[in-house]
Amino acid sequence: MLSRYRQIFREPGTRQFSAAGFVARLPMSMVGIGVVVMLAETRGSYSLAGAVAAVYAFATAVLGPLVGRAIDRRGQRAVTVPALLVSSSGLVALLWLAGARYPVWPLFLCAALAGVLPSVGSLVRARWAEIYAGDKRIQTAYSFEAVVDEVVYIVGPLLAITLATSFFPEAGVLGAVALSFVGTSALVIQRSSEPKVKARAAAGRSAIRFSALHVVVPALMAVGAIFGSTEVVTVAFAESEGSRSAASYLLALNAVGGCVGGLLFGAFEWKASLSKQFLYCVFSMPALLAPLLVTSSLGPLAFTIFVAGLAIAPVLIIAMALVEGLMPAESLTEGLTWATSGINVGLASGAAIGGWAVDSFDAHSAFVVPIAAGLLAGVIAGIGAGRLKAPDAARL
Repeated sequence: MLSRYRQIFREPGTRQFSAAGFVARLPMSMVGIGVVVMLAETRGSYSLAGAVAAVYAFATAVLGPLVGRAIDRRGQRAVTVPALLVSSSGLVALLWLAGARYPVWPLFLCAALAGVLPSVGSLVRARWAEIYAGDKRIQTAYSFEAVVDEVVYIVGPLLAITLATSFFPEAGVLGAVALSFVGTSALVIQRSSEPKVKARAAAGRSAIRFSALHVVVPALMAVGAIFGSTEVVTVAFAESEGSRSAASYLLALNAVGGCVGGLLFGAFEWKASLSKQFLYCVFSMPALLAPLLVTSSLGPLAFTIFVAGLAIAPVLIIAMALVEGLMPAESLTEGLTWATSGINVGLASGAAIGGWAVDSFDAHSAFVVPIAAGLLAGVIAGIGAGRLKAPDAARL
Protein backbone atom coordinates (compact mmCIF):
# COMPACT_ATOMS: atom_id res chain seq x y z
CA MET A 1 0.00 0.00 0.00
CA LEU A 2 2.75 2.44 0.94
CA SER A 3 4.56 1.92 -2.36
CA ARG A 4 2.04 4.17 -4.16
CA TYR A 5 2.79 6.94 -1.68
CA ARG A 6 6.53 6.48 -1.99
CA GLN A 7 6.23 6.89 -5.75
CA ILE A 8 4.74 10.37 -5.58
CA PHE A 9 7.69 11.63 -3.54
CA ARG A 10 10.31 10.50 -6.05
CA GLU A 11 10.09 13.77 -7.97
CA PRO A 12 12.53 16.46 -6.75
CA GLY A 13 11.07 19.00 -4.35
CA THR A 14 7.89 17.08 -3.51
CA ARG A 15 8.92 16.28 0.06
CA GLN A 16 9.95 19.86 0.70
CA PHE A 17 6.82 21.62 -0.54
CA SER A 18 4.50 19.08 1.08
CA ALA A 19 6.24 19.50 4.46
CA ALA A 20 6.13 23.29 4.17
CA GLY A 21 2.45 23.05 3.24
CA PHE A 22 1.72 21.05 6.38
CA VAL A 23 3.26 23.70 8.64
CA ALA A 24 1.56 26.52 6.71
CA ARG A 25 -1.83 24.77 6.99
CA LEU A 26 -1.76 24.35 10.76
CA PRO A 27 -2.94 27.94 11.36
CA MET A 28 -6.15 27.35 9.40
CA SER A 29 -7.36 25.08 12.21
CA MET A 30 -5.80 27.20 14.98
CA VAL A 31 -7.08 30.71 14.33
CA GLY A 32 -10.81 30.11 14.81
CA ILE A 33 -10.55 28.28 18.12
CA GLY A 34 -7.64 30.51 19.15
CA VAL A 35 -9.76 33.63 18.66
CA VAL A 36 -12.63 32.10 20.63
CA VAL A 37 -10.41 31.15 23.59
CA MET A 38 -8.61 34.51 23.51
CA LEU A 39 -11.69 36.76 23.40
CA ALA A 40 -13.70 34.62 25.80
CA GLU A 41 -10.91 35.15 28.32
CA THR A 42 -10.04 38.80 27.63
CA ARG A 43 -13.56 40.05 26.87
CA GLY A 44 -15.60 37.57 28.88
CA SER A 45 -18.05 36.95 26.04
CA TYR A 46 -18.40 33.76 24.04
CA SER A 47 -20.97 35.48 21.82
CA LEU A 48 -18.47 38.14 20.80
CA ALA A 49 -15.73 35.54 20.42
CA GLY A 50 -17.91 33.39 18.18
CA ALA A 51 -19.00 36.38 16.09
CA VAL A 52 -15.42 37.51 15.46
CA ALA A 53 -14.38 33.95 14.57
CA ALA A 54 -17.35 33.75 12.18
CA VAL A 55 -16.26 36.96 10.43
CA TYR A 56 -12.80 35.47 9.96
CA ALA A 57 -14.28 32.25 8.51
CA PHE A 58 -16.58 34.20 6.20
CA ALA A 59 -13.72 36.45 5.05
CA THR A 60 -11.52 33.48 4.15
CA ALA A 61 -14.40 31.90 2.23
CA VAL A 62 -15.13 35.08 0.24
CA LEU A 63 -11.63 36.48 -0.23
CA GLY A 64 -9.86 33.15 -0.75
CA PRO A 65 -11.10 32.62 -4.33
CA LEU A 66 -10.17 36.21 -5.23
CA VAL A 67 -6.65 35.63 -3.94
CA GLY A 68 -6.60 32.30 -5.79
CA ARG A 69 -7.54 34.00 -9.05
CA ALA A 70 -4.76 36.54 -8.56
CA ILE A 71 -2.32 33.66 -8.00
CA ASP A 72 -3.38 32.03 -11.27
CA ARG A 73 -2.67 35.32 -13.04
CA ARG A 74 0.56 36.38 -11.32
CA GLY A 75 2.04 33.32 -9.62
CA GLN A 76 2.13 31.93 -6.10
CA ARG A 77 5.07 33.90 -4.77
CA ALA A 78 4.00 37.26 -6.22
CA VAL A 79 0.59 37.14 -4.53
CA THR A 80 1.11 34.97 -1.46
CA VAL A 81 3.81 37.15 0.14
CA PRO A 82 1.76 40.39 0.23
CA ALA A 83 -1.37 38.42 1.19
CA LEU A 84 0.54 36.85 4.07
CA LEU A 85 1.64 40.29 5.28
CA VAL A 86 -1.92 41.63 5.21
CA SER A 87 -3.34 38.57 6.95
CA SER A 88 -0.65 38.51 9.63
CA SER A 89 -1.09 42.24 10.23
CA GLY A 90 -4.80 41.67 10.81
CA LEU A 91 -4.12 38.92 13.34
CA VAL A 92 -1.42 40.90 15.15
CA ALA A 93 -3.78 43.89 15.39
CA LEU A 94 -6.47 41.56 16.70
CA LEU A 95 -4.07 40.39 19.40
CA TRP A 96 -3.34 44.00 20.34
CA LEU A 97 -7.02 44.93 20.50
CA ALA A 98 -8.15 41.84 22.39
CA GLY A 99 -8.03 43.66 25.73
CA ALA A 100 -11.33 44.93 27.12
CA ARG A 101 -10.19 48.59 27.14
CA TYR A 102 -10.62 48.83 23.35
CA PRO A 103 -13.94 49.12 21.44
CA VAL A 104 -15.47 46.06 19.81
CA TRP A 105 -15.85 47.09 16.16
CA PRO A 106 -12.10 47.04 15.26
CA LEU A 107 -12.03 43.35 16.19
CA PHE A 108 -14.32 42.54 13.27
CA LEU A 109 -12.26 44.65 10.87
CA CYS A 110 -9.06 42.89 11.94
CA ALA A 111 -10.73 39.48 11.56
CA ALA A 112 -11.76 40.39 8.01
CA LEU A 113 -8.20 41.50 7.15
CA ALA A 114 -6.87 38.23 8.55
CA GLY A 115 -8.96 36.41 5.96
CA VAL A 116 -6.83 37.79 3.11
CA LEU A 117 -4.80 34.63 2.80
CA PRO A 118 -4.67 32.01 0.06
CA SER A 119 -5.81 28.47 0.69
CA VAL A 120 -2.48 26.77 1.36
CA GLY A 121 -4.00 23.39 0.55
CA SER A 122 -4.88 24.72 -2.91
CA LEU A 123 -1.32 25.99 -3.40
CA VAL A 124 0.11 22.59 -2.53
CA ARG A 125 -2.38 20.70 -4.70
CA ALA A 126 -1.63 23.04 -7.60
CA ARG A 127 2.04 22.05 -7.28
CA TRP A 128 1.12 18.37 -7.35
CA ALA A 129 -1.02 19.03 -10.44
CA GLU A 130 1.90 20.79 -12.12
CA ILE A 131 3.99 17.64 -11.66
CA TYR A 132 1.41 14.89 -12.21
CA ALA A 133 -1.24 16.44 -14.47
CA GLY A 134 -2.81 13.62 -16.52
CA ASP A 135 -0.97 11.02 -14.43
CA LYS A 136 -2.83 8.50 -12.28
CA ARG A 137 -0.47 9.37 -9.43
CA ILE A 138 -2.32 12.67 -8.98
CA GLN A 139 -5.09 10.88 -7.07
CA THR A 140 -2.53 9.35 -4.71
CA ALA A 141 -1.04 12.81 -4.17
CA TYR A 142 -4.47 14.24 -3.42
CA SER A 143 -5.12 11.32 -1.07
CA PHE A 144 -1.96 12.15 0.84
CA GLU A 145 -2.93 15.81 1.09
CA ALA A 146 -6.42 14.88 2.33
CA VAL A 147 -4.78 12.88 5.12
CA VAL A 148 -2.57 15.88 5.91
CA ASP A 149 -5.73 18.00 6.17
CA GLU A 150 -7.19 15.56 8.69
CA VAL A 151 -3.98 15.62 10.75
CA VAL A 152 -4.06 19.43 10.66
CA TYR A 153 -7.59 19.44 12.06
CA ILE A 154 -6.52 17.11 14.86
CA VAL A 155 -3.27 18.85 15.82
CA GLY A 156 -4.14 22.51 15.18
CA PRO A 157 -6.96 23.04 17.70
CA LEU A 158 -5.12 21.05 20.38
CA LEU A 159 -2.00 23.17 19.82
CA ALA A 160 -3.93 26.45 19.93
CA ILE A 161 -5.78 25.53 23.12
CA THR A 162 -2.61 24.21 24.79
CA LEU A 163 -0.71 27.42 24.02
CA ALA A 164 -3.55 29.65 25.23
CA THR A 165 -4.12 27.75 28.46
CA SER A 166 -0.43 27.11 29.27
CA PHE A 167 0.89 30.63 28.67
CA PHE A 168 -1.50 33.54 28.02
CA PRO A 169 -4.84 33.87 26.16
CA GLU A 170 -3.29 35.36 23.02
CA ALA A 171 -0.67 32.60 22.69
CA GLY A 172 -2.82 30.38 20.45
CA VAL A 173 -3.34 33.08 17.83
CA LEU A 174 0.27 34.23 18.16
CA GLY A 175 1.45 30.69 17.52
CA ALA A 176 -0.74 30.55 14.42
CA VAL A 177 0.86 33.75 13.09
CA ALA A 178 4.35 32.35 13.66
CA LEU A 179 3.58 29.03 11.97
CA SER A 180 1.91 30.82 9.06
CA PHE A 181 5.01 32.93 8.49
CA VAL A 182 7.41 30.00 8.75
CA GLY A 183 5.39 27.52 6.69
CA THR A 184 4.20 29.88 3.97
CA SER A 185 7.65 31.42 3.57
CA ALA A 186 9.19 27.96 3.29
CA LEU A 187 6.64 27.11 0.60
CA VAL A 188 6.95 30.18 -1.62
CA ILE A 189 10.77 30.16 -1.71
CA GLN A 190 10.62 26.78 -3.48
CA ARG A 191 10.48 28.17 -7.01
CA SER A 192 11.28 24.94 -8.87
CA SER A 193 7.91 23.36 -8.02
CA GLU A 194 5.84 26.55 -8.33
CA PRO A 195 3.25 26.26 -11.11
CA LYS A 196 4.04 28.41 -14.10
CA VAL A 197 1.64 31.24 -14.92
CA LYS A 198 -0.35 30.26 -17.98
CA ALA A 199 -0.51 32.79 -20.82
CA ARG A 200 -4.31 32.72 -20.90
CA ALA A 201 -4.70 33.32 -17.17
CA ALA A 202 -4.42 37.09 -17.39
CA ALA A 203 -7.44 37.33 -19.68
CA GLY A 204 -9.31 34.29 -18.40
CA ARG A 205 -12.76 34.36 -16.87
CA SER A 206 -13.45 33.61 -13.24
CA ALA A 207 -13.33 29.92 -12.39
CA ILE A 208 -16.77 30.00 -10.78
CA ARG A 209 -18.31 30.44 -14.24
CA PHE A 210 -17.31 26.90 -15.21
CA SER A 211 -20.26 24.52 -14.86
CA ALA A 212 -18.33 21.83 -12.97
CA LEU A 213 -17.97 24.15 -9.98
CA HIS A 214 -21.74 24.73 -10.01
CA VAL A 215 -22.00 21.12 -8.84
CA VAL A 216 -18.83 20.58 -6.82
CA VAL A 217 -19.04 23.75 -4.71
CA PRO A 218 -22.70 23.35 -3.59
CA ALA A 219 -22.10 19.65 -2.92
CA LEU A 220 -19.07 20.51 -0.79
CA MET A 221 -21.09 23.15 1.05
CA ALA A 222 -23.47 20.36 2.06
CA VAL A 223 -20.50 18.14 2.97
CA GLY A 224 -19.09 21.00 5.06
CA ALA A 225 -22.46 21.23 6.81
CA ILE A 226 -22.01 17.57 7.77
CA PHE A 227 -18.69 18.42 9.41
CA GLY A 228 -19.92 21.55 11.19
CA SER A 229 -23.15 20.05 12.51
CA THR A 230 -21.45 16.81 13.57
CA GLU A 231 -18.94 18.75 15.67
CA VAL A 232 -21.60 20.79 17.50
CA VAL A 233 -24.03 17.92 18.01
CA THR A 234 -21.28 15.56 19.20
CA VAL A 235 -20.18 18.08 21.84
CA ALA A 236 -23.79 18.50 22.96
CA PHE A 237 -24.36 14.74 23.08
CA ALA A 238 -21.21 14.17 25.15
CA GLU A 239 -22.33 16.91 27.54
CA SER A 240 -25.79 15.34 27.83
CA GLU A 241 -24.06 12.09 28.79
CA GLY A 242 -22.17 13.90 31.56
CA SER A 243 -18.76 13.85 29.86
CA ARG A 244 -18.16 16.99 27.84
CA SER A 245 -14.41 16.31 27.81
CA ALA A 246 -15.09 13.15 25.79
CA ALA A 247 -16.15 15.31 22.84
CA SER A 248 -12.56 16.12 21.88
CA TYR A 249 -11.69 12.40 21.74
CA LEU A 250 -14.83 11.61 19.73
CA LEU A 251 -14.05 14.30 17.17
CA ALA A 252 -10.44 13.11 17.02
CA LEU A 253 -11.75 9.61 16.25
CA ASN A 254 -13.79 11.05 13.40
CA ALA A 255 -10.66 12.69 12.00
CA VAL A 256 -8.65 9.48 12.47
CA GLY A 257 -11.34 7.70 10.47
CA GLY A 258 -10.78 10.30 7.76
CA CYS A 259 -7.04 9.59 7.80
CA VAL A 260 -7.60 5.84 7.48
CA GLY A 261 -10.15 6.32 4.70
CA GLY A 262 -7.82 8.63 2.80
CA LEU A 263 -4.84 6.30 3.06
CA LEU A 264 -6.86 3.30 1.92
CA PHE A 265 -8.52 5.17 -0.92
CA GLY A 266 -5.23 6.44 -2.29
CA ALA A 267 -3.59 3.03 -2.04
CA PHE A 268 -5.75 1.48 -4.76
CA GLU A 269 -6.56 2.20 -8.39
CA TRP A 270 -10.30 2.58 -8.86
CA LYS A 271 -11.99 1.66 -12.15
CA ALA A 272 -15.12 3.81 -11.91
CA SER A 273 -15.09 7.31 -13.40
CA LEU A 274 -14.51 10.23 -11.05
CA SER A 275 -18.12 11.38 -11.38
CA LYS A 276 -19.39 7.95 -10.30
CA GLN A 277 -16.84 7.75 -7.49
CA PHE A 278 -17.99 11.15 -6.25
CA LEU A 279 -21.65 10.11 -6.31
CA TYR A 280 -21.00 6.81 -4.51
CA CYS A 281 -18.79 8.33 -1.82
CA VAL A 282 -21.10 11.29 -1.18
CA PHE A 283 -24.10 8.98 -0.68
CA SER A 284 -22.02 6.76 1.61
CA MET A 285 -21.71 9.63 4.11
CA PRO A 286 -25.37 9.78 5.23
CA ALA A 287 -25.50 5.96 5.15
CA LEU A 288 -22.56 5.74 7.55
CA LEU A 289 -24.01 8.52 9.72
CA ALA A 290 -27.49 6.95 9.96
CA PRO A 291 -26.62 4.69 12.96
CA LEU A 292 -26.13 7.87 15.01
CA LEU A 293 -29.92 8.09 15.30
CA VAL A 294 -30.01 4.84 17.29
CA THR A 295 -26.85 5.50 19.30
CA SER A 296 -27.67 5.81 22.99
CA SER A 297 -24.29 6.07 24.72
CA LEU A 298 -20.72 7.28 24.19
CA GLY A 299 -19.26 3.84 23.41
CA PRO A 300 -21.37 3.10 20.34
CA LEU A 301 -21.07 6.76 19.33
CA ALA A 302 -17.27 6.47 19.31
CA PHE A 303 -17.40 3.47 16.96
CA THR A 304 -20.05 5.01 14.71
CA ILE A 305 -18.32 8.35 14.38
CA PHE A 306 -15.02 6.64 13.51
CA VAL A 307 -16.69 4.58 10.78
CA ALA A 308 -18.51 7.67 9.49
CA GLY A 309 -15.16 9.42 9.19
CA LEU A 310 -13.93 6.83 6.68
CA ALA A 311 -15.85 8.56 3.88
CA ILE A 312 -14.58 12.09 4.59
CA ALA A 313 -11.21 11.99 2.85
CA PRO A 314 -12.37 10.04 -0.25
CA VAL A 315 -15.08 12.65 -0.93
CA LEU A 316 -12.57 15.49 -0.66
CA ILE A 317 -9.97 13.64 -2.74
CA ILE A 318 -12.41 13.00 -5.58
CA ALA A 319 -13.78 16.55 -5.43
CA MET A 320 -10.30 18.03 -5.82
CA ALA A 321 -9.49 15.56 -8.61
CA LEU A 322 -12.68 16.58 -10.42
CA VAL A 323 -11.72 20.24 -10.18
CA GLU A 324 -8.22 19.45 -11.45
CA GLY A 325 -9.61 17.40 -14.33
CA LEU A 326 -12.41 19.73 -15.40
CA MET A 327 -10.87 23.16 -14.86
CA PRO A 328 -8.45 24.76 -17.33
CA ALA A 329 -4.92 24.87 -15.95
CA GLU A 330 -4.88 28.67 -15.90
CA SER A 331 -7.78 28.71 -13.38
CA LEU A 332 -6.79 25.73 -11.23
CA THR A 333 -5.78 27.54 -8.03
CA GLU A 334 -8.97 29.60 -8.03
CA GLY A 335 -11.05 26.50 -8.74
CA LEU A 336 -9.47 24.55 -5.88
CA THR A 337 -9.97 27.55 -3.59
CA TRP A 338 -13.66 27.77 -4.51
CA ALA A 339 -13.98 24.11 -3.50
CA THR A 340 -12.30 24.82 -0.16
CA SER A 341 -14.47 27.89 0.38
CA GLY A 342 -17.58 25.79 -0.19
CA ILE A 343 -16.50 23.47 2.61
CA ASN A 344 -15.80 26.41 4.94
CA VAL A 345 -19.18 28.05 4.29
CA GLY A 346 -20.85 24.70 4.91
CA LEU A 347 -18.91 24.26 8.15
CA ALA A 348 -20.17 27.56 9.54
CA SER A 349 -23.74 26.97 8.34
CA GLY A 350 -23.82 23.41 9.61
CA ALA A 351 -22.55 24.46 13.03
CA ALA A 352 -25.29 27.09 13.28
CA ILE A 353 -28.05 24.70 12.18
CA GLY A 354 -26.73 21.95 14.44
CA GLY A 355 -26.72 24.33 17.40
CA TRP A 356 -30.29 25.40 16.63
CA ALA A 357 -31.38 21.75 16.45
CA VAL A 358 -29.78 20.97 19.81
CA ASP A 359 -31.51 23.94 21.46
CA SER A 360 -34.85 23.27 19.77
CA PHE A 361 -34.97 19.51 20.29
CA ASP A 362 -32.19 17.52 21.97
CA ALA A 363 -28.65 16.37 21.21
CA HIS A 364 -29.67 12.90 20.07
CA SER A 365 -32.39 14.11 17.70
CA ALA A 366 -30.04 16.76 16.31
CA PHE A 367 -27.97 14.06 14.61
CA VAL A 368 -30.59 14.20 11.87
CA VAL A 369 -28.93 17.45 10.70
CA PRO A 370 -25.65 15.92 9.40
CA ILE A 371 -27.62 13.02 7.88
CA ALA A 372 -29.92 15.45 6.06
CA ALA A 373 -26.90 17.44 4.89
CA GLY A 374 -25.38 14.24 3.51
CA LEU A 375 -28.55 13.42 1.61
CA LEU A 376 -28.60 16.96 0.21
CA ALA A 377 -25.00 16.55 -0.96
CA GLY A 378 -25.98 13.31 -2.68
CA VAL A 379 -28.96 14.91 -4.41
CA ILE A 380 -26.79 17.77 -5.67
CA ALA A 381 -24.13 15.35 -6.93
CA GLY A 382 -26.77 13.19 -8.58
CA ILE A 383 -28.58 16.03 -10.33
CA GLY A 384 -25.34 17.59 -11.53
CA ALA A 385 -23.56 14.37 -12.47
CA GLY A 386 -23.79 15.20 -16.16
CA ARG A 387 -21.67 18.31 -15.66
CA LEU A 388 -18.93 16.23 -14.08
CA LYS A 389 -18.34 14.05 -17.13
CA ALA A 390 -15.68 15.11 -19.59
CA PRO A 391 -12.77 13.48 -21.43
CA ASP A 392 -10.29 15.10 -19.06
CA ALA A 393 -12.21 13.91 -16.00
CA ALA A 394 -11.42 10.33 -16.78
CA ARG A 395 -10.50 7.47 -14.53
CA LEU A 396 -7.47 7.86 -12.35
